[in-house]
Amino acid sequence: MRVALFTHACGLVHTCVWLQQSLLPNIITLAAVTNSLPLAASDAEALDLSALKLTADLSQTWADFTALDATKYMYSHHVYATTTLCKMNPGYTFEHPLRPEMGGSPDINLVDFMVAEKLFTM
Repeated sequence: MRVALFTHACGLVHTCVWLQQSLLPNIITLAAVTNSLPLAASDAEALDLSALKLTADLSQTWADFTALDATKYMYSHHVYATTTLCKMNPGYTFEHPLRPEMGGSPDINLVDFMVAEKLFTM
């Protein structure tokens, strides 16, 4: 994700994107509604972002979440802070349509728009 998109971020959302790749749309939504920068804890330390407060540590609180769990959580806690619905492929390959597997790269082409407009991304 391009850090320049979050130049006015007020907080940090710690995440482990490669272990939580299926949750990426919900992580983007949480970052948008909390005006936070989603980063791994080690990346935040390397970039010296100590001035930003920790908004959420998803590597801990969402450690066992499925994409459905994360979507339910976001809907029940943050749906009214978003403007409309948007879909994003976090990297599923659809060789078998009933059992998609995570194997591709996330489609992040419109992440800047998703964050700017606070879209409920799933």
